Amino acid sequence: MKRLIALFVLAVLVVAALGIAPQTAQAELPVTFYGTLDYDSHPYDDYPIYIEAGQPITITLDCGPPKPGPLDPMLLVYDPDGMPFAGSDDAIGDDLCGGYSGGIVSFLAPVTGWYTVRATSYAYWDGYDWGTGDGPYTLMIEGVFTGVPGCDQLVLPPNAAGGQMLATTTAYWAPGEITDPPVDLALGTTAIVLGLDDTGEYYQIAFACDYLWVPVDTIGPNPDAVWNGAALPTDVVNFSK
Repeated sequence: MKRLIALFVLAVLVVAALGIAPQTAQAELPVTFYGTLDYDSHPYDDYPIYIEAGQPITITLDCGPPKPGPLDPMLLVYDPDGMPFAGSDDAIGDDLCGGYSGGIVSFLAPVTGWYTVRATSYAYWDGYDWGTGDGPYTLMIEGVFTGVPGCDQLVLPPNAAGGQMLATTTAYWAPGEITDPPVDLALGTTAIVLGLDDTGEYYQIAFACDYLWVPVDTIGPNPDAVWNGAALPTDVVNFSK
């Protein structure tokens, strides 16, 4: 029988129980994302968000539109170290998502950093194709967050993926235009990969609150617990602040 999942790390429960007030920050309107999952070819979408310690966040993942829908959604959150932090399944209270319902998590961020919100299906999380791993979803993220200066201006597409430097290299401001003074990325440094340039020779990355470019042979998939070696995106992009 399918199990009801409502996971919160102990640190979050302690912070909430103590009633610690969040730090003063600019309130943001809810941000809504739409996507479609396929159990075999596209089983999850990851959304990296920057949260400062003490800030409240509420995240809702539902099926559709339209609703009822065939997808049984599973909401997961990973902390800045890439470890499982929170999750929710069947928390909305209806049975309109493949016979089940979506998930909701609310928490005060215990530490500052990049958290990863994952929209997936219970079937993929469980490792068994229940027939409810395909279909559209709606993800809403709301709360109070400021990020660090400049980071709130960065656009991170839903298909962005974690990357890890395969060799120490100097980054580029634009394809063929090396940074001056040089921005050196050491072997093992991680960054968010956004996509390719139109020649296919450079990846655009989000790093240190800025957009940079690196040669394609210097960065590969990030094998950590968040990204699990997910393939880097191949869309042609050119984001700017």
